[in-house]
Amino acid sequence: MLLLTSKTLRIISQTSKTRIEINQIITEHIGPIAKLDKIQFVSGLPKTRSGKIMRRILRKIAEGDTSNLGDISTLLDPDIVKEIQINGEIQTVVKRCLQKRKYKKGVK
Repeated sequence: MLLLTSKTLRIISQTSKTRIEINQIITEHIGPIAKLDKIQFVSGLPKTRSGKIMRRILRKIAEGDTSNLGDISTLLDPDIVKEIQINGEIQTVVKRCLQKRKYKKGVK
């Protein structure tokens, strides 16, 4: 999973074309095995007040285990966690809908 923050978003737009381009760059520089299955645009990352990124929270969200994220009271902006969760859920639903649409077009 790749999370792009608002600092990066000033340079690129949030389109599926951009996602494809990101994966093409990764394929060219690292190899096809490193392609990302999920790229998510967010306004920030869950950081503590001292600036450390809470990888534990990101790992749990990526695994889909959002029932117990642990203590998030030390985060600089706890709303970012909700944003990452909601955006991830929306992307999953949209992806499923698009896959169903492709399947239906193939049946006709």
